[in-house]
Amino acid sequence: MYVQASRPKIVAVVLVQLLNSRSPREILVTFELGVEMDNKILGALGENIIISELLYRGWIPQNLNSIVDNSPNVDIVAIKDTTKINFQIKTAKLSQPDVRVGHGKKKQYLNAKVGPKADFLIMVRFENPKNYDVYIVPIEVAEKEIKRCYDLWLERPKLDGKVRSEKFPAHIYFHYNKNRPDESDYTTKWSQYLNAWNLIEPDLQVDSTD
Repeated sequence: MYVQASRPKIVAVVLVQLLNSRSPREILVTFELGVEMDNKILGALGENIIISELLYRGWIPQNLNSIVDNSPNVDIVAIKDTTKINFQIKTAKLSQPDVRVGHGKKKQYLNAKVGPKADFLIMVRFENPKNYDVYIVPIEVAEKEIKRCYDLWLERPKLDGKVRSEKFPAHIYFHYNKNRPDESDYTTKWSQYLNAWNLIEPDLQVDSTD
């Protein structure tokens, strides 16, 4: 039985234990003044948000990046009763139109490395510890859409007619872009995955491909 409470709060001091690179005051100033965050801080924020959300829902999570630097494919493992789920976490600012999910044209983007495989892609779109969106997407669904969007983008010539480079990063575009309508507006297209924590609950799982 769980008691309803306000959305989990992310305590900035926790990040110091993980990063050992900035003082609590520096991190708090980053929050308060909107100072530009580097990718390491932003990634740690996303991972800690998900750990907090999982704990709140009765899961026991472990951040693999706190054990092995840049853990392959899986960032967080969570256990509840007899169920274990692997998560890959991607984080971007809420103001950014997209979330970067890979590098260049590949046969596989999300579980491409040797090692454990993720079951879900979680994308955290972050503004501050009290305002963030969490998209929980089955890994097969995410992989299919990433590849489809990247291939469409790659097939479209540049304005000067030249062929695009396969080294360009792969993204999921949440904002609508009139120049690439088939590859953008995932705020709408993936609305069913926004805060879709039911997808990971063993007794509440639904068909995510509907």
